[in-house]
Amino acid sequence: MVKGLAWGEDFAGRIQRENFRVHSVFRSVCNLQADRARPLLALVLERGALGPNALWLEQACLADRLQAGQEVHFAAGRIVCGALEIDCSEVIPYQRVVGPAAPWDGTALGQVQNWLELQAPGFASGQSKLAAMLGRGLLEENEALLRAALRGLLGSGQGLTPWGDDFAAGVLHAYVRAGPAGNPFLNQLPGIVGEAALQTNEISRTMLWYAARGTGPAYMADVVDGIAAGGPGALLPANRLRHVGSSSGLYLLAGILLGCKITEAREQVCDGRENLGQTQYLF
Repeated sequence: MVKGLAWGEDFAGRIQRENFRVHSVFRSVCNLQADRARPLLALVLERGALGPNALWLEQACLADRLQAGQEVHFAAGRIVCGALEIDCSEVIPYQRVVGPAAPWDGTALGQVQNWLELQAPGFASGQSKLAAMLGRGLLEENEALLRAALRGLLGSGQGLTPWGDDFAAGVLHAYVRAGPAGNPFLNQLPGIVGEAALQTNEISRTMLWYAARGTGPAYMADVVDGIAAGGPGALLPANRLRHVGSSSGLYLLAGILLGCKITEAREQVCDGRENLGQTQYLF
């Protein structure tokens, strides 16, 4: 018996209503799928991976107990799948609101970018044309530009989640999370991103689904909230994110930095310190 520690609201609600099967199994993550049109749920062994669609477990060997295609059953506070049985009787809810608690500060943005430059020289400073297009599309709220950038980025690169997916997810997550609430353009993002995400795999589609809504794993939200609050508090979560996967963390972090730059530029435009034409240096 493995103990469930905490779960997100989407996991808690859907696991009790839908019929799931194991989609894919990795060292510290098992993805569950019920409907191909909906995001995956996840069993995770690391707190940083905990998000709305995840259940955080005490340490267990997932790869030895689970196989793709196995049915997942939930009853009487327990999840049973293959040789894995999870006790959810004492699980606690995990819920994190969209948007940082503190007002946007931005002083930590340069600190994190300088730190990343030391860790991976040239990584954060080198911007591709597609990255620039994505940044301009979001800053100017230009739907055509945004769609074109996503078509070029999503599905690009090697790996479980291609680098283009990771980068775009980081940008979107920060753009929505750190940006002002009530912006009508934010309501269009999930549909635009969901349409473009059909060209990549189901794991990436889940990541992008949540990023377009400003939510996702704690290891992403911690970085954005740390940068928004200012001070040195963003460096530790940035270092944790940087080590996620073989390269995913680096691309997610680079995307988050661009998303935060867009937020900073948007703040300056709203305050009258700059206009859109003066923000070209960002991209």
